[in-house]
Amino acid sequence: EEKLTEYMLEKIQEIKGVRIAGPLDYRKRSGIVSFAVEKFSPHEVALLLSSRGIAVRSGYHCAQPLHEKLGFLEGTVRASFYLYNLPWEIDEFCRILKEFIT
Repeated sequence: EEKLTEYMLEKIQEIKGVRIAGPLDYRKRSGIVSFAVEKFSPHEVALLLSSRGIAVRSGYHCAQPLHEKLGFLEGTVRASFYLYNLPWEIDEFCRILKEFIT
């Protein structure tokens, strides 16, 4: 889970226009990466990913005041990982996301 989170943070930071919520140090996170994309609502991003077979959550994730304090006024997209996920899935996730926003 740590290795997947570390890999996701590395790969998603390469995509221009993506802002990550929370620390960039994978050791200070669980297997979740929340982010926002410039010019698109979290719900639009989640819908696109869902249409390509990738399940994520979008919104405030039961923490609207925190999202607003951190400047994520529309919420975030939340991707989570566990032992059944593989690095190539993160590659595909980032490829699709990058294709969508560029």
